[in-house]
Amino acid sequence: METPRLALRFRDPGIDTISEHKQILEKEGAVWWGWWKKDAESPGQTVILKLHESGAKTVLLVNRHARKNYTAKCLRVEGDADNVDTLRIPAYYRDKAKRIPAWLLLGEIIESPYDDAIGNSFQEGTILSLLPDDESTNTLPSTTRAERIKRSSLLHISDLHFGDDYGFPTAENPPKIGDIRKRLPECLLRDLKRIKRDQDIAGILATGDFTTRGDWSDKTMGTILRELNDLARDLGISSENIFIAPGNHDIVRYAAGAGPDIESLIDKQIDLKHERDYRFFRYKLNKTAIDEPLNRNQELLLEDFTIQICTLNSCALVSTKWTEYGYIGEFGAQLLEELGRKSTEAPTYRILALHHHLMPVSRVDTPNTDGVSLTLDAIQILDSADQAGVHLAIHGHQHTPRLAHYKNIASNGEAPHSGVYIVAGGSTGAHEKRRAGSERNSYSVLTFKSNGIQLCSRELRTDAKEGATIFDTVLDVKPLIKNQ
Repeated sequence: METPRLALRFRDPGIDTISEHKQILEKEGAVWWGWWKKDAESPGQTVILKLHESGAKTVLLVNRHARKNYTAKCLRVEGDADNVDTLRIPAYYRDKAKRIPAWLLLGEIIESPYDDAIGNSFQEGTILSLLPDDESTNTLPSTTRAERIKRSSLLHISDLHFGDDYGFPTAENPPKIGDIRKRLPECLLRDLKRIKRDQDIAGILATGDFTTRGDWSDKTMGTILRELNDLARDLGISSENIFIAPGNHDIVRYAAGAGPDIESLIDKQIDLKHERDYRFFRYKLNKTAIDEPLNRNQELLLEDFTIQICTLNSCALVSTKWTEYGYIGEFGAQLLEELGRKSTEAPTYRILALHHHLMPVSRVDTPNTDGVSLTLDAIQILDSADQAGVHLAIHGHQHTPRLAHYKNIASNGEAPHSGVYIVAGGSTGAHEKRRAGSERNSYSVLTFKSNGIQLCSRELRTDAKEGATIFDTVLDVKPLIKNQ
């Protein structure tokens, strides 16, 4: 077979995809393979048609999870499901033919050696051109660059829970007579002035749960955008310097009470509709393209330091009874490896941001199959972060501020590990009914210095009066210099 010029990524949604296709191939002489495009992915139908018309008769089918490749002979390409004979479509997705944008009629499927370079090149995408001069379908993480800002701090907020569980008044829903609460932007600005940081914030890092139970109604989304944009305006920063990661309340992976089944798994693999509202919100907030990966490496350029921020989607589990547990998957470790290779010409600090926990924060974590706490692949992520030179990992989720230090023991021949500080942020916006015990709302400020990162975590009162300081300490880390 000729060298493939196009690769399509797939995974097994509870069935053996290759076996299902081969059974029909042996019986009918050919089998239709549907390209299960992600909902937010750039259209690739024209690329498939163009490559086929130009003489590309071989495609590579890649199962990155199982680390298996299959070379397939392509006999025909169709962009219209009406021209596809359904008997040659595997039964498990035959009734979804209308939802699939491109079909390839395969006359042969042969296992071939797995190629890490090709598998990794997909990132979060499902289609990949293997032509060296055509990168139009490659989904690669982007880096947001800007002019250097004469400031030195980053504001961290988390778990705002706009909607039914939001604890502050808003511009659209002002306080009634006798209600002494103030809007969130005012409360934050007043407290930042108390600690003399109101003129020093260069960016905002928000680690998920912008809404409650997936309430992305026009009203709620409009309120979130209004409050965050007003906060950015009050602090004098660009919306491009608002860095966000999704929370479990932002990406609702299946309806409450719905159980896991093969049908829902296939639905999610086809379109990932559960990400659509969050992606649109991200676009409206800071013009990030809809099809940009949810796992991203970005930069914030301060006057004296470069801050490299790796934001990860910890809501990667789809439809299982464990769906609310955090899980990142292969993209996280891969993106952290890329972060570790990035240039550090200026003194550089590296931050990992996600929503779910990397270490426990509750005194006793009650076992619960719904799962509300730890990131299941936390150790892999922490070890990858440590190897990538990440100084600090920061998250939200259980509304309880905590500070910890993770350090692995070096194995034979390894360089000593410096470890990663872990900051668990409390809830910045949730109503008291959503907060455990006597925990108040809180936020943190990271100030970058030559001798470390100053962490200042503060209670945030809804009446804008002064709250207590939770942490105020300099984390013992040093910036990376010249690819150190």
